[in-house]
Amino acid sequence: MSEVESSRESVETELASVRRKLTTLEAEYQQLRVELDASLEEQVRADLEAKDQLRQLESALETARTQLADASLELEEAGGRVEGLEKELDRVEQCKHEVEMKLGGVMSALRRTVGLATKNRSRSTSPRKGQHHQACDNEN
Repeated sequence: MSEVESSRESVETELASVRRKLTTLEAEYQQLRVELDASLEEQVRADLEAKDQLRQLESALETARTQLADASLELEEAGGRVEGLEKELDRVEQCKHEVEMKLGGVMSALRRTVGLATKNRSRSTSPRKGQHHQACDNEN
C-alpha cells in the first residue's frame, strides 16, 4: 500500500499543481477577456466617432460645394456686369471724343470770330476799345 499511497500522493500533488495552474490560467483568461472587452469597446467608440466625423466632413464638403457653386454664379454675373460696363465705357469714350471734336470746332470758330472782332476793334478810332482788348489778352 505504500506504493499505492505514494502514487496517490503523487497524483494528488500533481492534481493540486494542475488545479493551481488551471486557476492561474483562468485568472489570466479573465484578465485577457476584460482587456479584450475594453479594447473592443474602445474600438467601437472610436469607430462611432470616426463615422460621426465623416458625416460632419461630408456635410462641410457639401456646404463648401454649394458655396463654390454660388460664388461661381456670382463671378459669372459679375463678369457679365464688367463686360456691360466695359461696353458702356467704350460708348462714353466715343461720345467724349465726338464732344471734344465738336468743342474743338466751336473753339476754332470762336477764335476766328474773336480774332476778326479783335482786328476790327484795333482798327477802331476809339482808344478805349483798344485798351479793353489788350486787357483781355493780358488775362489769357
